[in-house]
Amino acid sequence: MLTSAMPKSLTSSAAPSEVLSQFVSQLATIDNSRAASITEVDELLDRTLSVLENGDFQARWEVSKLLPQIVSAELITPQLAIDALFDLLDEDMEEELAWFIVRILGQIEHPDVLAALMETLKSAQSEELRAMAAGVIAAQGTKAIAPLTNLLGEAEWRLLAVQALSQIRHSETIAPLLEVVQDADPQIRAAAIEALSSFHDVRIPPVLLNALGDIAAPVRREAIVGLGFHQQLADAIVPRLQACLYDFNLEVCRQAAIALGRLQSPAAADALFALLRSPHTPIPLQVETVRALNWIQTKATIEVLQQHLKPSADESVIQEILLALGRIEPDDLKLIAAQILAESIAALPSSTLKQTAALSLGQLEQPDSIEPLLNLLADPDESVRLHAIAGLKQIESAFDRLQTLAATENLPNQWRDAIATALAEW
Repeated sequence: MLTSAMPKSLTSSAAPSEVLSQFVSQLATIDNSRAASITEVDELLDRTLSVLENGDFQARWEVSKLLPQIVSAELITPQLAIDALFDLLDEDMEEELAWFIVRILGQIEHPDVLAALMETLKSAQSEELRAMAAGVIAAQGTKAIAPLTNLLGEAEWRLLAVQALSQIRHSETIAPLLEVVQDADPQIRAAAIEALSSFHDVRIPPVLLNALGDIAAPVRREAIVGLGFHQQLADAIVPRLQACLYDFNLEVCRQAAIALGRLQSPAAADALFALLRSPHTPIPLQVETVRALNWIQTKATIEVLQQHLKPSADESVIQEILLALGRIEPDDLKLIAAQILAESIAALPSSTLKQTAALSLGQLEQPDSIEPLLNLLADPDESVRLHAIAGLKQIESAFDRLQTLAATENLPNQWRDAIATALAEW
């Protein structure tokens, strides 16, 4: 019998982790040929819940893995475990314990689990507990869609229901989410738009386009993010997103620039060119525009970036342009990007910018970049010299070029020392 097998040292003063360890050992000794007695079941459940209530994080973690296994092994019925855990939930309990209880409920395979979690969601006064329950409900998958859809009809629970539906990421959630895109609460509208944006469904682009005119900036922002993933509709989307580049909310403008970059169409590039050229574009938005243009990577894009690579530009914008040029991927454009960097590097107004340019030249791996990087070896700033060496190390023929120079007679001592340092770093 399990009860008779319990060690006499198992008392209420024992450490929770020790109690748990002893129970794990005892569970393995149960004779599989018979069912556990009612007394054994009660004792097993009581002791396990005691560890859950009184244990430290590690002990609770072990219980959260053990209790679903006990249920699966049919030592405790699912209904008994569900009822016991549900009764244990209390508004005044610590958040960590509540999290573990909800987590355990989510791991028990039984039809009543979903009902218990839904009841927890509706009865909890704590926002944290409601959010935890919503997350575990979402983890139940498609079987949670129907009860969550029913909650959409109740204003009090609508936001949590939308948030839970958004985590399921299944096409069956599209219809209920479409029902709330015009909700009076902007939080609900934004959450629904964000969730719908993850699907490629013909019903969704018109909804996203319509949401661009929403009075709430978070809703407009989520719609823009979603539209950025519909390249096949670029012709229809670009004019609408271009207007969003001049929204009164800077975050909306920023997301519009990102979305246009993702669309990668010539019209999208033109919209970004115009934004970058405008003297009224805020510096942070200029930086984001450069990043967006780097998604497009055409000769025209590189030429526009070159036009803005001038000493009078804000240093953060120059920095982003230097980074963008170093990330050019098409082989036929790498040489152009390297030439632009090489021509501009001497006029860069700070050591930080020279360091960035050196690394970008190295990333492009162009043999023609060796000479401008060699020139940086004579820079008075040690960090610039080290970045130049790092750039040279990425170019296949640079080592041979340095060795040739090191063997050159009448080389100025300044250059000889710099080249020796570079070779020593290889």
